[in-house]
Amino acid sequence: MARLSRAEFVTDLARRQLAVERASDIAIGVAADQVDYVLAQGLSPCDALRQAGQLAPSDIGRGQAIERLARYWLALVRGWPELLESYPDELAAADAEGDLHVR
Repeated sequence: MARLSRAEFVTDLARRQLAVERASDIAIGVAADQVDYVLAQGLSPCDALRQAGQLAPSDIGRGQAIERLARYWLALVRGWPELLESYPDELAAADAEGDLHVR
């Protein structure tokens, strides 16, 4: 299977797994970029997630979706098993459906 680019991956996850059709691609991309930035500063995964959550717009539902997106993205792309444990059933279902191609 072809490996998805980071942009394709975060957009696909947001739409398919998190059901946030109204969240804009820009907001999703900004959240992922913020996680990258925090990690580059040498902070922990938890700090990166906290920073991504602070990016949430005033719409609480969208903010939660962005935070969850950051968790999925970090767990799958960076390979942190402690984050994968947060959503084992959802990740297993997505993987079984062939939605997740980032390894």
